[in-house]
Parts: sequence; structure tokens; C-alpha cells
Amino acid sequence: MSRYFHISSGLRGCYMPDNHWTARVDTRRDLRRIVESESSNMRDAYGYGGSKRQISAAVAQVWTGYKTQHLDSVVPFGRDRTSRPFGVFIAPASRAEYLASQEES
Repeated sequence: MSRYFHISSGLRGCYMPDNHWTARVDTRRDLRRIVESESSNMRDAYGYGGSKRQISAAVAQVWTGYKTQHLDSVVPFGRDRTSRPFGVFIAPASRAEYLASQEES
């Protein structure tokens, strides 16, 4: 059975994301690959964050809480070792939202 997720990246907080799309995945491994790819792009842009442990934790959190989760899971990024104002966000989506995003593309 497929699951659908909103994937976005940008500043954390109440800001518009730099990048936003909806993905359809069949396995947790597929979702992890997508998040790893987005994290690689963010690491290139900002330098710090997105360790394998952080990616695994965020993917596990959103995968296991698929029906009950209301907030995004975040993989944090930043320009130095102490602050992480940017992130890759993962949130559950519905099939209808996925189909609507495909029509827009």
C-alpha cells in the first residue's frame, strides 16, 4: 500500500518553503532515499546538519505516526555547528493532495 508525504525544505518557522512537493512511496526505504537526496542538497547549500542518524529518526517518526502525526518531522541544517535555522520537512499527505500536486506539474 502506498503512502504519501509532503517534502519541503527551507527556513524553519512560519516561512514559505524554498522547495515543496508531494511524494508517493511504497516502503520506508524509498522515503529515506528521498530524504537523503534532499538532505544532500541542503548540506551542499548550508554546510552542517542532516546526519544519517537525524535522517533515520525523522523518517521513522513520520512513518510510524503516519495516521496520527500533525506536525512535520524535521532534519535540521545550518551554516555553523551551533545553529540549525534551515530544515528538510516531512509530513503525511493524502492521496487527493498527491493527485492535485501531479495535476499542477
